Amino acid sequence: MAVAGVRIDCHDAYALASFWSQVLGQPVHEECRPGDPEALIEGAGVLFIAVPEGNEFRVERSAAERVV
Repeated sequence: MAVAGVRIDCHDAYALASFWSQVLGQPVHEECRPGDPEALIEGAGVLFIAVPEGNEFRVERSAAERVV
C-alpha cells in the first residue's frame, strides 16, 4: 500500500475508514479487510491504524519534506 499523508489512530481502523470512505467519496484500498490493523483510503491519502489507546491525528511528511 502507498504511504498516506494523514494518519489517524483509532480503535477500529476498517470501520472508521469505511465511514470516511463514504464521506470523501473515495474507496478503501482493495486489500483492506474488516479486522485489519490498518486501513487506507489511498485516493485521499488517509491511513487509519488500530491502536489500543486510539484517537490520535497526525500528519505524515515525506522524507523530502523532513528537516534533519
